[in-house]
Amino acid sequence: MVQAKRIGAILCALMIAFTVAAPSALAAKEDNAAGDALKIVKTSPNDGEKNVPLENMGVKVQFNKEVYNTDNEKTNVAACKLVDSKGKEVESMVLFNPKDKTELLVLADTVGEDGSTVTVEAKTEYKLVIDESFVGADGESLGSTQEITFTTLDPSSSMKISMIMMLVMVVAMVFASSRAVKKQKEKEEPYRPKKEEKFNPYKIAKETGRPVEEIIAEENRRREKEAARAARKAKRQHENEEEEIIEEYMEPGHYKVKTVRTVAQGGSSYITGRKAEAEKKAAIEAKIKASKAKGSKGKGKKKKK
Repeated sequence: MVQAKRIGAILCALMIAFTVAAPSALAAKEDNAAGDALKIVKTSPNDGEKNVPLENMGVKVQFNKEVYNTDNEKTNVAACKLVDSKGKEVESMVLFNPKDKTELLVLADTVGEDGSTVTVEAKTEYKLVIDESFVGADGESLGSTQEITFTTLDPSSSMKISMIMMLVMVVAMVFASSRAVKKQKEKEEPYRPKKEEKFNPYKIAKETGRPVEEIIAEENRRREKEAARAARKAKRQHENEEEEIIEEYMEPGHYKVKTVRTVAQGGSSYITGRKAEAEKKAAIEAKIKASKAKGSKGKGKKKKK
């Protein structure tokens, strides 16, 4: 039991020692990282890269440490410059990234200090030179001058490549379109009516040995049947279209009937009495008319004395 207590005490002591030592070890690691020499991690374009676009020509540089603060801004701007293949300095702007203080962008300025236009030459070698005096945010200098060399794009070759790509795209589109049309025709072929051959009774008579008159009469009957069939089909289609239109504009609760039928024809035995009333009224009107006619016959003109 005593031995178990000793082991537990030793384990607790080790855990406490590890907990205390861990933050100090982490701090030491951070101090070592902070103590690394200032250096360039990557650039865009890369050193030696070709076909760099002429528009907004520049170089983005990323360091392993923060390189921007208000104290060293002027120093770092002066330490960065763009030069052409002859070593002549090109007007440029040095911009720092406030969101990522390890980055900076050196951009060719196409408008000079005097307002003149600065032209970036095509198919020309340019170089970004960062002087050794460049310092990080912690004040540590770069230590040695760094150079990133690149060559600008040749617009004529770029245009040729664009034209070739456009031509390839047009050919591909035409080919795809023609294939789609061909497939559509193949799909519609079984449903397309076949072209009728011109009727030649003499040729048929020669092949079959039948009289020409009989062949012509048979062809006329066939055509009449086809015409009658087409007329019936058109009539049915017209009636269906008419019914669809009527149903579309018919008020709710109303229904279309083929023929008008009386209540009795519909199977109802209900007697309204309207018919008997109408007959009685007609009989009375007939009597009145007859009485008026009789009265008019009995009257005569008086003779003069």
